[in-house]
Amino acid sequence: MSQEYINQLKAEISVLTNETQQAAASVVANSDAMANGAYNDSLILSCVVVGFGVFVLLCITYLIQRNKKPDILLRPFGTILIVIGAVFLIVAGYSEKQIAPVIGLLGTIAGYILGKESKEKSETNSKPNPDKLSDNPGGIG
Repeated sequence: MSQEYINQLKAEISVLTNETQQAAASVVANSDAMANGAYNDSLILSCVVVGFGVFVLLCITYLIQRNKKPDILLRPFGTILIVIGAVFLIVAGYSEKQIAPVIGLLGTIAGYILGKESKEKSETNSKPNPDKLSDNPGGIG
């Protein structure tokens, strides 16, 4: 091989190397811009979700002060706040491994809130009624 051919190959390699470096730099710049855009979108959505959660808390406070019966308001607003918390975690960009334990905890709290009233109803229904004991023909008294 001649020296001239080797020099020509070196020049072509150098041009390709420069083009590759420029292409890699543009890809990195585009990915940074896209990442910043996605970050901004998730930040805006997170702020909207938190703002809605604060609005719901303000509504709860107003209704509790007006009605003075927080037990009635606990179920719907507690459920709404749990959903807002879960949506915030998803929108904020946490991974599945990070969200899973928190979603389990929120589900447990929701089960407690929603199951509390049905347990109270079943306890009141299971208490014996003194009037029904006297109507029992086979019973004592």
